[in-house]
Amino acid sequence: MEQIEEFSQLINQRNEIDHKIVKYIEWPAEKGHIAEWIASKVFPIELNGNSNQPEYDGRFNSGSLKGKLVDIKYHAVNNHLLNINNKLTNDVYLLVFTGPYETAQSSRDKDRPFCISNIYLFNENELYMELKDKVKISVATSVKKKYWDENEIYPNNKENLDIELNREAIELFRCKNTLS
Repeated sequence: MEQIEEFSQLINQRNEIDHKIVKYIEWPAEKGHIAEWIASKVFPIELNGNSNQPEYDGRFNSGSLKGKLVDIKYHAVNNHLLNINNKLTNDVYLLVFTGPYETAQSSRDKDRPFCISNIYLFNENELYMELKDKVKISVATSVKKKYWDENEIYPNNKENLDIELNREAIELFRCKNTLS
């Protein structure tokens, strides 16, 4: 009984923190919603008012991508898997926040804190066209490291992609040797 009581206290503490987070993001304190809120604060992105909007979460509101649609994703680890929509009707960019790289393996006994190691920006239509004859497109599409490297915008902008971002704000969420 002691173990379940201690566990329930932890859940109650977590619920209290989630309640505080909701006051900021105005959506349930799920990692995806948290990433969307952070994206709107560190990039020139205006979020949709509807979290159930198919295909995209918002649009860029300045810079070279002004007016372009964006779908924001969060992965606690980067194992080079990506949910690619094969039924797109719009030109959409995928803005992907990830924790540290990790090969595909069991998550049993692993901690998955919310933190950001890398950010990537993919043109989803271009990526789909590039991959459709090479791999199965699905909610867990295997995307070669080459594509991740080419589309990294944080911490390195290897291809000098023209994107505005607030690096100082992103650093507040940087991973700090958190995987166990």
